[in-house]
Amino acid sequence: METNIIYKYRVPRAAPGNETTITTAALDLNPNEVLTSYHMVGETITLQADVPKDYGEDPKEYVVLQRAPLLTQWSEHGLTLAALLVIVTDPDS
Repeated sequence: METNIIYKYRVPRAAPGNETTITTAALDLNPNEVLTSYHMVGETITLQADVPKDYGEDPKEYVVLQRAPLLTQWSEHGLTLAALLVIVTDPDS
């Protein structure tokens, strides 16, 4: 099942709500895998920015600060995972 991942950057020590999008990805992941083991808080990940002028040309390491699964109601069948929002920051902050 394809899952949309939205990666947002938060400046170190900034208040929540001031994030900017680094990149997005559509990955073939099982929803259970996304919820229980994909990009967990504290994990270091490497991302390539969609807009290099804002984040640099080369891939960069970030630390996951927060994960927010976005669920949606799917008629009478219940909830389904629509996307995963991953908030990251600099690894040495």
